[in-house]
Amino acid sequence: MSAKLAGKVAIVTGGAQGFGWGIVRKFVDEGAKVVIIDANEKTGQEAADKLEGCAFVRGDVSERAVWEKALETASTQFGKLDIVVNNAGILIVKKATEYTEEDYERIFRINVKSLFQSSQVVIPYFQKQGGGAFINMSSAGEIRPRADGVWYCATKAAVTNATKALAVEWASHNIRFNSVAPTIAETGMYQVILNAADLKDGEETRKKFGEVIPLNRFCRPGDVGSAVCFLASDEASFITGVQLPVDGGRSI
Repeated sequence: MSAKLAGKVAIVTGGAQGFGWGIVRKFVDEGAKVVIIDANEKTGQEAADKLEGCAFVRGDVSERAVWEKALETASTQFGKLDIVVNNAGILIVKKATEYTEEDYERIFRINVKSLFQSSQVVIPYFQKQGGGAFINMSSAGEIRPRADGVWYCATKAAVTNATKALAVEWASHNIRFNSVAPTIAETGMYQVILNAADLKDGEETRKKFGEVIPLNRFCRPGDVGSAVCFLASDEASFITGVQLPVDGGRSI
């Protein structure tokens, strides 16, 4: 590896599986130390134990105290913090009118409030340090919305626009904000989609989903890991406020 992130320290939310695990693995391969935040104690700790230079913090990413603990963990165990990846998120597949208030509040709390809390806690730290990088998880579904995911798409629109506004607001402090927008992938969200549509995984199902992606395959955790790694690296030091689709052309 080229060690693009040598000497860097990152927090990755939802880092125990799916895109998050792909990001964590890529970061470690490229020389970074990583603090994983995950709601699942077992999978989170197991993920951190698999790779050298990883620590684990269990908690809800929408809670300020969890971010304070993650920042403290990065500082005490690894000496600093350079990168925040807001990857954790949920998908609830229902018609807009079938969402309960609980569904609505939960999806915005996890997908959007987590950005608010990370910004509140980490931006002051990055100010004192002289810079840092945030990479937030948007979605191809925000660029090209579809039925049965209205409020999910709305959360990702909030992520994208908050990222751009934060990029403008904090550029003078050398704090960069970018987002990535993946398409359907071999992650836990794929099973959520299958369950909602009463479909089973298989060649025909994957062919159906793949037909809307010009490169004709699913996104992979490693694809997102590579994109996020680039945006977090010094190679992207003059890039801020960007939404980078990682979708095989789906959003064209």
